[in-house]
Amino acid sequence: MGTWKNSRLMTFDSQNLHVKTHFNDQLVVLLRERANFYNNIATEMIPCQKPMLLNDAVAFEKVLMNPKDSQGKDITWRNAAALEGYVRRLNDVADRLAGKNRSSR
Repeated sequence: MGTWKNSRLMTFDSQNLHVKTHFNDQLVVLLRERANFYNNIATEMIPCQKPMLLNDAVAFEKVLMNPKDSQGKDITWRNAAALEGYVRRLNDVADRLAGKNRSSR
């Protein structure tokens, strides 16, 4: 995840009057991809196979909709370790669901 995690979220450059963000663009892209996956997975499943994928779909939705750390606190950009763990969990459940969906075709 890199050096961005210890930096401020944004800084203001008073010389050119621009605000610069300091978050990881790759992380934002990944989170957008996972949101898009969630929004479209139902249409990618063969209807008769949806019951076989239900447990994995529920597990994915549970992680996606509940970005909490190990103590139950909301994950923010400031807590890089918790954010990293959340992204790892999200990828694991999304990859498992996508893999089972592909193999069931």
